[in-house]
Amino acid sequence: MRTGANYRIAYLSADYVHEGLQPLYQGRAMIYNADRVRNTTLLVNAWPAAHNDTTRVGVHMRTSWPCDHPPSNTAAGCDLIDFEGRHWVSAHVNPSTGSWARGPQAAVFELISDPGKHIIVINVHAHPDTDPADYPSIQTLADEMSRLWAPRTKLMPPMIAGDFNGGASVTGFDTTITGGIDYIVRGSSSAHTSAYDPAAETEMYPTPRNYPNSQETICGRPATYLSDHCAFFAQYLPETLPPS
Repeated sequence: MRTGANYRIAYLSADYVHEGLQPLYQGRAMIYNADRVRNTTLLVNAWPAAHNDTTRVGVHMRTSWPCDHPPSNTAAGCDLIDFEGRHWVSAHVNPSTGSWARGPQAAVFELISDPGKHIIVINVHAHPDTDPADYPSIQTLADEMSRLWAPRTKLMPPMIAGDFNGGASVTGFDTTITGGIDYIVRGSSSAHTSAYDPAAETEMYPTPRNYPNSQETICGRPATYLSDHCAFFAQYLPETLPPS
């Protein structure tokens, strides 16, 4: 509301986390500005698994975690979730624990001002130290999304954003923005179809930095920050603009 963006929620994706006396549903959401882009995830359709299905592994479509008990000041917030909140995931089994893991998620959008050119956006929260299959799962989802959307025109190569916890080394992707553990990476033109328009990063905010006595690159003072994650704003424009 403060930004003035007409935002919508592409999906909610969460898991139950045991935290002693304070259990919670922890996960990720994808929010976008509906004045600029349209959610086109369903153009490549698939029968979705339920949000709480812990039997499916591999790349597949899922429904959003249901919206429940929204705050009174945003009572209509549940209506902001697109259709069933369908999104793609790459679920796997953690080889260290044998437990099911949701893995990265993805949605697809197109510019309202230039319809028919799609953008694949993948959201990650990897823990390679405790889940060695996290990184291969990211690679699998990136490869499969590129394959599924290969017949359609893309505005730019697919993007992967989030908390990598160990470097953003994904084959065919170049690091464009890094905040220590948080990254935005963009598919390289050489690794993806020529249907993509080349793009160059033109703006990024904030600039993360290392504070004294801090082990991580963070976005605030260690005594007051709420999370080790940095919220990045990045703007991409074509590398070669047409004559004005």
